[in-house]
Formats: sequence, structure tokens, C-alpha cells
Amino acid sequence: MERSGRTLGTVLVASDHRLVGEALRAALASRGVAAVLLPGWPPDLPEVRVPVPRGGTGPDLLLIVCEVDLQGRAGEVRAVGQSCDLPWVVLTQGPPSSLWGGLLEAGASGVLGSDLGLDELIAVVDQVREGRSPMNDVVRRSVLRSWRTTSDVPEPWRRHHGHLTSRESDLLRLLYEGGTVKAIAERYGISEAAVRAQVQAMLRRLART
Repeated sequence: MERSGRTLGTVLVASDHRLVGEALRAALASRGVAAVLLPGWPPDLPEVRVPVPRGGTGPDLLLIVCEVDLQGRAGEVRAVGQSCDLPWVVLTQGPPSSLWGGLLEAGASGVLGSDLGLDELIAVVDQVREGRSPMNDVVRRSVLRSWRTTSDVPEPWRRHHGHLTSRESDLLRLLYEGGTVKAIAERYGISEAAVRAQVQAMLRRLART
């Protein structure tokens, strides 16, 4: 297959919902991008058998579509991504979180919102194939920082870090390190009442997870 004067391989698609994976495969094919759905979720690791289309070349990119904030899904995504010797990109719902940083640390080329338009997705495929990151640098640094700080927090907090924003993860770390409400308020330039309100909101949300 030729696009933009270059010979391209195949995009391998993995999804925790088969219909979603099929829809993504069909959308890519509609733009001339060969795509194959990886059967099963998650595959029986390490027995991953990467399909190759008849008459085509092997895949050169893995796209994983999954709601990483569901219980245990981040670990499954990491296992799928690391099981294939390919660059891998994750498409997921929700705002950026520390779980995104964990997937980047595990080797993902990028983690992006699944609400991308088809043109944007094609651009992501091209960027990764060219060895470039498809992520905004500010978002990448933020989620990596969030992951690295919250991963040092002990249980039971650590298992909830995927439900926190980067700001909340930083707040949690400061509290764990013994920071006072006054010091945290001064650090962020907000009132002490605002800090207390954020902490209460965060604790209420974690209690429901």
C-alpha cells in the first residue's frame, strides 16, 4: 500500500470491545490504511499471534482502544502493548490522568483521547510511523510527573491514583509528605478554604471507587 509516496505496513487494532475495534479498523480502511483486528481481549500472553493480511506486509503499529480507568484495564493495556514488538498508542476516554503516565513509562508512544476525528487519527498514525510522539509535550510531562509522584504513595491511596487529576495527584503527594493546608495554599496561590474543599471533594470521589 502506498500513501504520500511511502510504502506503509499494516495497523494492528486491539480493543476491549470488539465492535469498537471493528469500527476503527473499517474507518482506517476507508482512508486506505490497512488495518487488522487483534482477536481476543486481552490475548493469552505471551501467546500473541499477530495476524498478517493476505498479500500484505506485517504490522508496524499497534493501536489499543480501551477505557484504562476501569479496574485492572491499565494492566491489561500494558500487557497487550508490551506483548507485540511494535510501537503502540492508546486511545481512551476521560481526561488525562496519572494512568496515562504509567502507560508512557511502560513504553507507549502516546496516550490520547478516543474522541479523535478520523483525520486526526490518520495524523497520529503517520507521526508514530515517523518516530514522533503524537502527544502534546505539556500533557506528556504532566501525566508522567503525576504517575511518578503518586506511584510513591502507599496503599490504599495508590490504587486510586488513576481517578485523580494531575493537580489532585500533586495535592495528595504534598499531604502525604506532611504539607500543611497553609503551605499548599501558598504554593498554588489559592485560599486555604479552596484547598480544604479540593481535599474533601477528592476524598468523596475516592470513597466511591
